[in-house]
Order: sequence, then C-alpha cells, then structure tokens
Amino acid sequence: METTNYQLSFFGKGGDFFKIKIVNIIFSICTLGLYYPWAKAKTLSYLYSHTSFEDQPFAFTGTGKEMFKGFIKALLFLAIIFSVIFVGVLQHRPLIVLAGYILLLLILPIAIHGAYKYRMAKTTWRGIRFGYLGDRAELAKLFFTGIFLTIITLGIYGAWFQIKLRKYVISHIKIGNASFNYKGEGAEYFFINLGGYLLSIVTLGIYFFWWRKNLFEYYVNNLEITQGDKKWISNRL
Repeated sequence: METTNYQLSFFGKGGDFFKIKIVNIIFSICTLGLYYPWAKAKTLSYLYSHTSFEDQPFAFTGTGKEMFKGFIKALLFLAIIFSVIFVGVLQHRPLIVLAGYILLLLILPIAIHGAYKYRMAKTTWRGIRFGYLGDRAELAKLFFTGIFLTIITLGIYGAWFQIKLRKYVISHIKIGNASFNYKGEGAEYFFINLGGYLLSIVTLGIYFFWWRKNLFEYYVNNLEITQGDKKWISNRL
C-alpha cells in the first residue's frame, strides 16, 4: 500500500477557544442550561473550521435549533431515570436505585451512536458529506466492557477505554470511498489528561481550555485516511 503524508492539522488557539467557552458558559447559566445545544454547535463549528485537510477546512453545518430537539428528548429521559433513582432513595430500595443507574448506562451508547450519526451527517469537506456506519450493538458491547474495566481499575483504564471507543467510531466514518483509522494510544492519552488535570488545578481552572484544545489536536494528528491502495498519514505522527 502506498503511504504518503497529508497535511491534516488543527490551527485553533487556546485563547480563542477560551472566549467561545466563556460566552457559552454564561449564556447556558442565564438560560438554565437551555442554551447548551447552541453552545455545542458553536464549539463544533469553531473546532471543525480550524481543522484542515490539505489546506482545506472542514465545516460543521449543524445548528443549535436542530440539536435542541435531541437535547429536549435527552432531558426527558434523564428526568425519568433520576425520578426512578430518587424514588428508590426515598423508599430505601437499593434495587430500584440500581435499576435507575443501569438504565442510565444503557442509554449512553445509544446516545453516542445517535450523536455521531448526526454529527457526521452535518460534517463536510469541500462540499462532500461524511457518514457514520457503526453498529449500535457492537458499540454497546465495547462500551460496557470498557465501563467494567474502568470500574475495576478505579478509573485508570478510562484513557484506554476512550481510545478504543474512538478507534471504533473513527473506523466506521466514511467520506466518499475513503475510510478512516485512529492511531492514538491509551498511555499517551492518559498522560495528556493527567497533565491537563494537574495544570487546571494549579491555574484554578484557566488551563482547562488549553487542555481541551490539546486533546482535540491530539485527536486530529492521529488520524489515518485510506482510499483504495493509498494511505495518508499525518506528517506529525
């Protein structure tokens, strides 16, 4: 297979991302959280528009109004689930509480699957639309295995779990006849998060936005693209 370097890069700045997130936080607080879909749309729009492949930026065409519908559905599901948990706590019935938490876990892979289908359908490059072809059952199996291993390792496996989840999702993203692969490693991701967490504490949370920028940059720089007998890898790998 012929391998060549591509220019896939993220050129956003922590300071700019900081401004967007601060405005989003203020608006979300003032609207009691209802602004969240618009905040998410603005965040994705910034991240995608500052990520380029061969000097051509991506575009996210989703809107807060579209995402608001899914957001309301999610709120209703969460309200029902936490009502079940609350009733279980009041009546001192641990099985009801446990059932509530299990139900919460069950909807998470469904939410992830749906979110990627929407996000990829709203992502374009040079006018070409992406698509996500993952299987919900496979994703759920991977998700619950990762949750179990994360719990028994007291959270340490979390970084490896996130990388495996991302590898699955990325490998099922298509654009035209090209497919993707993700080369990130759990250990690298773990130390990026550890450093970001510690620096965020030291800076009283200010470094958090640069931490998020670094994570997205790591994500972008570890993508591979395959088309037929050709493979493109980041020149930063």
